[in-house]
Amino acid sequence: MQGDLLAIAIPTYKRPAILDENIRAMLPEIRRLGIPVYVSDDSQDHETEAVVAALRQVYERIYYTKNTPGLGHDLNFVATIHLPDADYVWYLGDSVVIDAGALEKAHTVLSTYRPDFLFVNNENRCADTGDYRVTDLREFLQHFAWHLTLTGATIYSRAAAQSVQPGDVKPWRNFPQLGLIFQYGLAAKRHAFWIGSSGVSSNRNKKSYWSTAVVTTFAVDWVNFIRNFAAFYPDEKLREMILSHSRHTGIFSWRNAIRYRLNRALSLKLLQTHRAEIKLASHTSYAVLLLIAMLPVAVTERIVQCLKYVKNARASIFSRSGTKR
Repeated sequence: MQGDLLAIAIPTYKRPAILDENIRAMLPEIRRLGIPVYVSDDSQDHETEAVVAALRQVYERIYYTKNTPGLGHDLNFVATIHLPDADYVWYLGDSVVIDAGALEKAHTVLSTYRPDFLFVNNENRCADTGDYRVTDLREFLQHFAWHLTLTGATIYSRAAAQSVQPGDVKPWRNFPQLGLIFQYGLAAKRHAFWIGSSGVSSNRNKKSYWSTAVVTTFAVDWVNFIRNFAAFYPDEKLREMILSHSRHTGIFSWRNAIRYRLNRALSLKLLQTHRAEIKLASHTSYAVLLLIAMLPVAVTERIVQCLKYVKNARASIFSRSGTKR
């Protein structure tokens, strides 16, 4: 009997409602293609287990594993990606949903080209919206590693997925899914494919696990992660790769920095402690971040309110303008 071409593997932690919403949104295409779904639950309550049990009444090829005790973010990556025995694994964050039509398109690409990795765009956040075979994975990662931090942007071959072991992920703190791509992808000549149309989207109700640890995650851990692969890139390229995440995502924009200050995720102590990493990772100057970190929280709250007012006012103006046309 022929096995599955593609499976979906989802690590989850305390997001039962979002997980339920996302899987139900994807179910029509999942069911039509007969794709198995594996859920690896790191929560210590039983809410997610109940959600999956209800989903199994609708679609029986949803499989549930509970980690007791919990494994943590990085080790749950290894446990989750090892669960399926399909030829390919779409490793999907529990707050990420596969866009309509993307599963079928991925199915076609995988069966036609049999790549080691299949990469997909996210709501067209990458300007490169064409589809093509990746002939130089090292160069591709130089330009797109920032995007592949998204848990859901990569489909892994079974060989790649099974190659990672728990001991591998310690140097890849917070970015194990990308560490596997670098480790397996750069070890030998690998084949990859890029789908430039939007393949995944983020659930609007999510709260990112790193929202109160943005400096340690996307400055300290990100810098250390990229430095693990210094053997493959010159220093100049490493610096470009480190900076590219902030430049493309705006995670350290001055607007976001004000919001981080509001929820106390940005402080003078943090900036001073991690000064070197912040300077490498942020496209906003260290001086600007320093000024924001010195603002009283009450002031940042007023600034955020003003930014929301301006945003809503602009949206209202554009809406009225569109109506007149």
